[in-house]
Amino acid sequence: MDVGGKDAKDAWMSANYLKTLPYVDSDRIGVWGLSYGGFFTLIAMTDQPKLFRAGVDVAGVVDYVMYYSDPYHGDWTASRIGTPEQNPKVYANASPISHIDRLEHPLLVLHGTSDVNVPYLESVWLIDEALKKGKGDLLSFMMYPGEFHYFTRAHVLLDAWHRVDDFFAFHLQGRIKQPR
Repeated sequence: MDVGGKDAKDAWMSANYLKTLPYVDSDRIGVWGLSYGGFFTLIAMTDQPKLFRAGVDVAGVVDYVMYYSDPYHGDWTASRIGTPEQNPKVYANASPISHIDRLEHPLLVLHGTSDVNVPYLESVWLIDEALKKGKGDLLSFMMYPGEFHYFTRAHVLLDAWHRVDDFFAFHLQGRIKQPR
């Protein structure tokens, strides 16, 4: 019943701890994740917008009300956090899209169009909301036609991980090469 709550706090505490270490550049900490980790990245980038310099969301849920409404995921979601009517605060907390206006640092979003675990539409909605809120300049997005939740095809894996590497190299290490 604490989706995006104490787990997100763990990320913030970890980042703040890293910032105390003399060998860590506190201005160059990034966050990334896939699936729940992608959701986690979105929460981290919007609830604590100054904490992470860049983030990568791979197929993360952007809003658990939308996820609950999907015919394939309603039972799964309700079994873990109840329904939106039963637990509106839990669902509101688990909605990084409602805080996308707080985004301050670059975010890379990767998603397969055939994802049945977290529907591709979640990322499309995220991009649309970010554009509406004037945050389009902070977003990079790559869709992978026909790819599922976990990328499996060699050319997709090669592109995705090179894209992530280039993104972090540019935004965290200051390499001159623009990310793909």
